[in-house]
Amino acid sequence: MKKALTVIGAVLGVAALAAIPFIVGVDTTFQAIRRVGWAGLLAFVGNASLVLLAPGTGWWIIMRGEGIKASLVQTLRAVLMGFPVNMLTPSAQLGAEPLKTVYLARVTGAPKRQVLATIIVSKLQEIVGLVAAALVAVALLAWRAEIAQSQRLWMGIAVGAAALAVAIAMTAFCLNAQPTVKLINAVACLGFARRRLARLRHHAREMETMIHACFVHRPGRFLVAQAITLVSAASNFLRPWLYLHVIGIPVGAEHLAGIFLVTNGINLIAFTPGSVGLFEGGVLGYFAAAGLGKEVGAAYAMVNRVADVTLIVLGGWLIVQAGLMRVARGKEESSQSPVNRTE
Repeated sequence: MKKALTVIGAVLGVAALAAIPFIVGVDTTFQAIRRVGWAGLLAFVGNASLVLLAPGTGWWIIMRGEGIKASLVQTLRAVLMGFPVNMLTPSAQLGAEPLKTVYLARVTGAPKRQVLATIIVSKLQEIVGLVAAALVAVALLAWRAEIAQSQRLWMGIAVGAAALAVAIAMTAFCLNAQPTVKLINAVACLGFARRRLARLRHHAREMETMIHACFVHRPGRFLVAQAITLVSAASNFLRPWLYLHVIGIPVGAEHLAGIFLVTNGINLIAFTPGSVGLFEGGVLGYFAAAGLGKEVGAAYAMVNRVADVTLIVLGGWLIVQAGLMRVARGKEESSQSPVNRTE
């Protein structure tokens, strides 16, 4: 059922993506794309890569602090391999954690639970970066944009709620409150799968202890990793400016804020792989409403997809090279043979 829904979502998303140039006008859309040029496309791919590689570098710093002997090259390779899996999974850029866990456990010999614990810390740092960027975006809109006071209030409430949720999660891990273990205990009290939950409780307690150590025992590494991870959110925020600067359209900070909130909001609630169709519709709607031109918005969406396809191809090639296609498909490892640990 899940696979069927994914296929249906992908078909609908691709159909919506293919329809956009015809809605806007094929000639005007591709004229706008040609204004970007090859240099602009390369810069755009570089920006999209930085959005991945900055948190990957932060993750590497966290792993080194936990004694996981992964090289930076191995870590960034895992991040790039995870991108196509995340894009093809309609779950808000999640889904590649098992692949990254298996790969780094194999090449470093570290326990999978330890690797996964560092991934969770890294994901929390990415969320902190996005929430911080969203707060900046809301502040810019409230200051620069001509919107109703009630809209500013609702935006502030939404972002404030997200910031509060992140703060609560961070505090729970810092205090070693073990929220996951408590949740498992609550489910076990209902009488469901107690033996399985008992095993899960043991693994969850061990993992949360590792996460607590990352937060509390090595705060210097954690803060350095967080600072580097913030570069990802900043690159994401500045992506529309890069595009509009290349094609020669001046844009105010409020438009960067608006595009950031719209696109990341769509990615958060996406039910199609890679937000295909939804992302394009949101971008097109914003550019049209802001008076920046529908064809400019359509071209921006298409250039985004060029960067996505480039990284998907690169990540897919790395997955095949590492022999992890079964893991990428959500299956068990096909063999337990030793892995070459040299780069």
